[in-house]
Amino acid sequence: MKPISEEVAQFIALERAMPIEKILPKARLYHDLEIYGDDAVEMLDAFSKKFNVDFSEFDFHKYFTGEPSLATSLILLSEAINRPRGKSVSLLPITVEDLIRAAEVGKWSDPRELPD
Repeated sequence: MKPISEEVAQFIALERAMPIEKILPKARLYHDLEIYGDDAVEMLDAFSKKFNVDFSEFDFHKYFTGEPSLATSLILLSEAINRPRGKSVSLLPITVEDLIRAAEVGKWSDPRELPD
């Protein structure tokens, strides 16, 4: 039996049709692997089923944007124009390592909220 880390990496590579070499533990789903919108929803849904992970407390919009569209682009542009200088909207990263941890324990927990 493969280690869970290899199973998760292989799952992501197959789901996203990308080389497994890109699926490193510190790789961020949105920022590095460019997984967002409906693709992220579908992948996390399949991930939860395959690895029996409870995502009931997962807040999608903390980590991902929706699918790009003209309306979304206009909203983001408006927010950028009206945002105080020096402030940026940033998404919290989810790494492959975070998904490995979720697969190990069977429940999503924001890694920034885990006790040290």
